[in-house]
Amino acid sequence: MGLRKLIKQNPRWGEKAAVRTDAQGKWKRRVIGLVAALILAGFGGLAVSADSSGKTYIYTNRGQNVEFTPDAYTYDRVYYGADTGANAFLNPQDLFVDQEGNVYIADTGNNRIVALDQTFQTRFILSEFTVDGVVNTFNEPRGLYVTAEGDIYVADTLNSRVVVFDKTGGFRRELKAPEIDVLTVNDAQFIYSPTALAVDAAGRLYVVAQSVSMGIIQLSPEGVFQGFVGVQRVSYNAVDYFWKQLLTATQAERMTDYVPTEYNNINLDKNGFLYVTASAINFDDLVADIASPSESPGVAVLRRLNPGGNDVLRRKGGISISGDLMYKGGAYSGPSVIVDAAVGPAGMYTLLDANRGKYFTYSADGEMLYAFSVTGTQKTNAAQPTAIFYQNGRLLVLDAATGKIIVYKPTEYGELLQSALTQYDNYQFEESVETWKRVLSLNANMDMAYIGIGKAYQQDGKFDEAMAYFKLAEDKNAYSVSYGSKRQILLNKYFIFLLAGALVCLALLFKALNAVKKHNVQAEQNPEIRGKMSSRLLYGYHAIFHPMDGFWCLKHEKRGSVQSATVLLLLTVLSLVCRTFFSGYLYTAGNGAGEQSASFLHTVFGLAAPVLLWVAANWCITTLMDGEGSIKDIYISTCYALVPIFLTMLIATGLSHFLTGAESMYIGFLTNLGYFAAVLLIFFGAMVTHNYSLSKNVAASVLSLLGMAVIVFLILLVLTVVQRMFGFIGLVYKELLFRS
Repeated sequence: MGLRKLIKQNPRWGEKAAVRTDAQGKWKRRVIGLVAALILAGFGGLAVSADSSGKTYIYTNRGQNVEFTPDAYTYDRVYYGADTGANAFLNPQDLFVDQEGNVYIADTGNNRIVALDQTFQTRFILSEFTVDGVVNTFNEPRGLYVTAEGDIYVADTLNSRVVVFDKTGGFRRELKAPEIDVLTVNDAQFIYSPTALAVDAAGRLYVVAQSVSMGIIQLSPEGVFQGFVGVQRVSYNAVDYFWKQLLTATQAERMTDYVPTEYNNINLDKNGFLYVTASAINFDDLVADIASPSESPGVAVLRRLNPGGNDVLRRKGGISISGDLMYKGGAYSGPSVIVDAAVGPAGMYTLLDANRGKYFTYSADGEMLYAFSVTGTQKTNAAQPTAIFYQNGRLLVLDAATGKIIVYKPTEYGELLQSALTQYDNYQFEESVETWKRVLSLNANMDMAYIGIGKAYQQDGKFDEAMAYFKLAEDKNAYSVSYGSKRQILLNKYFIFLLAGALVCLALLFKALNAVKKHNVQAEQNPEIRGKMSSRLLYGYHAIFHPMDGFWCLKHEKRGSVQSATVLLLLTVLSLVCRTFFSGYLYTAGNGAGEQSASFLHTVFGLAAPVLLWVAANWCITTLMDGEGSIKDIYISTCYALVPIFLTMLIATGLSHFLTGAESMYIGFLTNLGYFAAVLLIFFGAMVTHNYSLSKNVAASVLSLLGMAVIVFLILLVLTVVQRMFGFIGLVYKELLFRS
């Protein structure tokens, strides 16, 4: 915490300190977070009351670890129907807060709409109204929406209509079931059952209806059907699809239809974008998105739709926006069941998981801010939460089971998060930096705070400081943007010097290559030079550019040796290690000691093992196919064929310190080029070594690859047998020891 306090007290010093301490900052924050979690677990009962206690946490950017954080929201109070002067609520399904802070409840079980003021006292109740001289009532109204002008739209579900009232509760008009031909199947009339709705500034209605899987129903202000928006992509099962083509019509009808997912709720933000949620999503698709989150997933529990129906929700946080990411074990299994989304200040939004009674809040860019669930007495909890909404920073939760509204108020930590996001959204970058630093003083594990500070510095043109904070948050995408801007400034400022330096380096490179070429020519004429280790290693340059002559000389003129081949193998492994651990920050993977150790072993054995397997398998096969090369010759030619990998990895490692993340294709091209060239050289090296024709070498190579698979199988079989043998011996020993 000392470093965080110094940063807070002296921001300029902190900017420099962040650069020097980014490597150790992450583990310090983890330790601080663990200690804080233990303190909260051990002494939390002394700090807060039972009614306000809860569990607030966040997923890291990789979505694999949970970090406990200070509470962002705490229980404030609860309102039952009787507290509002409207008698008890019965199975309420929706709530809405207008621009003035007034609260509206769809009291479904009582067939009424209850309008409350900001203090949760009843303004009026809609239960009976007159349409064309006839008294009407609601029939299980499940959704409502209030426009900026105060017009109240009610989804009268079982009456198959939308009813519109003015801001005082006076009836204006009803919009009956629209004619939608595509929903009529086999002359069976579709039953229109609206459950949620939203109205844009132009008066267009967007309706969520039961059993409609083609998207959101869009209606004109007069209630005329205009089309569907936001249809989810279908996830096909290829096997089922194939069999369905072979079945009769009757059999095919019994199979599950390939239909898109139904939406279950809808909301509208101040910019006119629709937030729609879905819970009945294919389990495998959702699990796949959690495991490998995408910025444009095929299916999603939440979408932000523009007027054209396209999903424009930003997913820059590196995790799936789907609630709980760890869905195995514990009290609940399976992914979260998202039933509503509330839009808060600065574009932040909260998802309601009805299955777990949890609330997940994200920034406008999709970074997770916090997730929380309130524990304690039954009064503070929602047994069956159905809707959420923001009211002046507070979070309102509607509980259908007990008919109550639970009010959660932001803590100091939650208010700081809202303030920082609002300041950044209003281009108050300097103010947002100070607010984010106050957030860090309360929670040093908050990656979003580091990202927020970095973004503010980035907008202010302070790219070094921005990169330092992005590095602390392990946000490589944002780091790449700042690095690209900084690099452009340096290129513009020092272009002449950089160009001159690049030309000098190219000249030195060509000079070195010419020297190697001359050395190889001299070694060919002088046996004394040819026998030196340095000469044998430099001959690899000749072999990769003249493979037929080079590999022939490796075998017949002894230009290579087992020792030099082994050195080349080790150098190639070393180049891969350098590529893994000494590349630029944007191209390194894994920061923990355990990850680096695992990556090191994977790198070493990832090359050495295939090379040795190839040598062994190729020798076994070519011995049966009249090959002229010994196992020594095969080993030498294979190791010399690895020189392209060695060279391209060194070049890629150097380039990685200058390229941005968006330019990774150049690194990928070099890497693939090295491997491709090495494979070709191994192939032609084997052909020359064994004096094979092209067709015979192809056959021998294919059989060698199969031989490698057989060798691996035999090794695993032996290891399994040995393991079981030692296990059996251990059991016998324990049995004898027990009986004695």
